[in-house]
Amino acid sequence: MQTLLPKTNSTLLGNERNDEFHLAGFGLGAIFAVNIAHKSGVFIQSEAKGGYINMPDMLTTKYSADRASQSFYFFQYNIVLGYKFGKVKQIKINE
Repeated sequence: MQTLLPKTNSTLLGNERNDEFHLAGFGLGAIFAVNIAHKSGVFIQSEAKGGYINMPDMLTTKYSADRASQSFYFFQYNIVLGYKFGKVKQIKINE
């Protein structure tokens, strides 16, 4: 879980901007990845990312009555096919 402290450097409807850091909400996220490699150097990797952002108290201008809110879910999925160049040295630990 992360707290969200946005700082927006913008002007809204001609009002003075409010670019102070302010605790606006929270975010949750997760990542899951799988990498399958062959000794020839070829690999395939898949990765899924997702989460939720909730910001119920965003400042928009210098006036305390001017506020905004938003919440959303996000998801991303990647599949990568690749090749590792060169040899990877394996470290042996003596026990």
